[in-house]
Amino acid sequence: MEVRRHHIIIAAIVLAGIAIMVQPSLLSSLFIIIFMGIIPGTSIVIPAWLTLLGFIILAVLAVRWLLDSPAYRPVPTSRDRARRQTARRRVLRHTTGYTHPVRKALKRAIKA
Repeated sequence: MEVRRHHIIIAAIVLAGIAIMVQPSLLSSLFIIIFMGIIPGTSIVIPAWLTLLGFIILAVLAVRWLLDSPAYRPVPTSRDRARRQTARRRVLRHTTGYTHPVRKALKRAIKA
């Protein structure tokens, strides 16, 4: 089985949920860090500008990840690929006068 990115994300979410259910103080500690900038158990305070910068970076990464995910990009079907290939051939034929060698032979055989 191939390990993909969404498998890792789902496993991380499940592990985080289990950790929060086992020790609820983790959730309150996380909220203290996010909203007040105080690291619990220490006298370290995170500056507001650093917290805002972290939120901006996380937002940009989240938007970039959402735009890169396949749910936002339509997957081409075989019909789409065939239409694209036909259009490429048509453009190539009209611009260069090129025709496929097998088709040339078929045309000659039909004329003869």
